[in-house]
Amino acid sequence: KPKRMSDAEIMLIMILFHYGGYRCFKHFYLEYVCKHLVYLFPKRVSYNRFVELEREVLFPEGTEKVPLIETPLYQN
Repeated sequence: KPKRMSDAEIMLIMILFHYGGYRCFKHFYLEYVCKHLVYLFPKRVSYNRFVELEREVLFPEGTEKVPLIETPLYQN
């Protein structure tokens, strides 16, 4: 079975990125996750594979696209 990170691990990495001081996700993943968080993510994958998995987690196939609902602005 190929090595695969869980959906929870992928979401956690994305959350850590948003709370960290990094501007570039690629730099965050390669320099922080892959070097300093090895013990937390033993099944980590390459950056390119992570991006593919990230898309699958955020936008799973089979889900219908939900239209944006515009909220009316309240006027005085």
